[in-house]
Amino acid sequence: MIPRYRPGNRALAAARAAVAREYPQHAELVATEDRQFAHNAAAGNAVLAVVDGARQSTDRPGQEARTTCAALSCLRQWCTLVLSTMAVVRGRLRDVSAAPPQGELTEDIVSVRNLVVEQILSGSVEPVDYVQDQDEWVVVLDGAAVLEIDGERHDLVRGDWMLLPAGTPHRLVSTQLGTNWLAVHLHPVSSTGGGGV
Repeated sequence: MIPRYRPGNRALAAARAAVAREYPQHAELVATEDRQFAHNAAAGNAVLAVVDGARQSTDRPGQEARTTCAALSCLRQWCTLVLSTMAVVRGRLRDVSAAPPQGELTEDIVSVRNLVVEQILSGSVEPVDYVQDQDEWVVVLDGAAVLEIDGERHDLVRGDWMLLPAGTPHRLVSTQLGTNWLAVHLHPVSSTGGGGV
């Protein structure tokens, strides 16, 4: 039976303790806030990878090995359960004042299966070329930017958006200091990750 999470769930606590004790390099990952497991597939899948690796490499003899494997199995089942249950999530975007003077600050806001939504705060940037494996939709919330696609210049201001299909070569030519973007990446089903404008 898959353990239902609730504060004080002993099986889950034992599983976390087993991972923290046996694999201290992963303790922080396993201790990630429960809410993040529920709403961040990347974090949850990373924990599952740690747990699966730990289960395969458990070579302790006797009862200790059985206890550790049982605890790890419990944690894996719980992570799978939570990851399969989506709930309403609320957050707040960073203020444009957090934009760096140069370069960009990028933060994943939501990651669900193969969909990643990120906020990008831009300072002044050097031109940079992108060709991405995923479809990307971007919208300028504040500020301004210039993109170049197939040699054509596209001036984007507040409220302008573009859809960039996977494999479309494009160049970020310039941004106004304090440009605030949202980017929605739809990755091929076999991969996840963000990046790019």
